[in-house]
Amino acid sequence: MHDHYLWNSARARSAHSTVEIRPACQQPWSEHMSVAALSLGLIEGEKEIQSYLNQQFGNQAWPLLNDYHKESVRFGLGAKRPVPGFLLEILSLAYKGLAARGFKEEELLKPLFERLKAEENPGQKAKKLFQTHGIKAMIDSLKIV
Repeated sequence: MHDHYLWNSARARSAHSTVEIRPACQQPWSEHMSVAALSLGLIEGEKEIQSYLNQQFGNQAWPLLNDYHKESVRFGLGAKRPVPGFLLEILSLAYKGLAARGFKEEELLKPLFERLKAEENPGQKAKKLFQTHGIKAMIDSLKIV
């Protein structure tokens, strides 16, 4: 049931022995590797990230972050963070995890730092463009050239 009918942001694909990270395929073309790099950075920085989460939330991490996930789906980067600086800290720890690998993959996270600073994700940008300039402008902005 979980493997086939419930699609999460990330899920095990037992048929392929992989982990599928769905939002990685939905990025602006110029930033198409950002979420894949973030996913790897979260894995590489797992110990530091888990330590940070334990320090901030203790045994309440799951319910608090589950609630935050629901708010993030609804409000994007406009969602109220569970603690000040939360996303910047997680992103920074993922950056450090990638940097430790020595392949310069951390550079692929720059668009995510920019999104965080602007508090606007690609969906929010597309919505604003559509509302102010219409469908043609939005489609033109998504063309791969």
